[in-house]
Amino acid sequence: KSEDGLRVAADEVVFGTFLTKAGKVTEVNLEARQIRILEAGTNKPLLVKIAADSQLKKMPNFPAMGAMPAGAPGGAMAGGARPGGMQGAPGAGMGGGMRPPDMSQMLDRMPALKLDELKAGETIVISSTKGQTAGEVTAIMLLANAEMLLRMASMQNASRGGQAQGMQGGMGMMGG
Repeated sequence: KSEDGLRVAADEVVFGTFLTKAGKVTEVNLEARQIRILEAGTNKPLLVKIAADSQLKKMPNFPAMGAMPAGAPGGAMAGGARPGGMQGAPGAGMGGGMRPPDMSQMLDRMPALKLDELKAGETIVISSTKGQTAGEVTAIMLLANAEMLLRMASMQNASRGGQAQGMQGGMGMMGG
């Protein structure tokens, strides 16, 4: 990625059907580089394989939803920049409203996670391509400590008057 964030030189291009799944970790197998979770909403077991190029990130702890730290959705980032590259006062975006945060930039800034730091009971969100075997996925991106993100997506979905449709409503930002 270029310093200004406007250009990316791809090492590899992946295409296909992307999935975003979330759930609570039930087991971490370090030797096999696999995680077992119970999917949110269905409680179905899912095996998550971690490849050499899987990105593992951890969301910071947010003490309360109203107190968002710098870099969080709706909060200012380093240098006074706002999510999505906006500068200046809130509402300075198109049509007087704030643009949604640039999730790619937010994920890039989150601290890396080592597989051995992941513990049973932790909430994670995974993006992957649709695998060949039902009940198994290989993570492209795994985001740990994601309870706050799930609550935000749930609130966003509820404010739209829709039912929870898996992770489609507010979580597509981790897709590719």
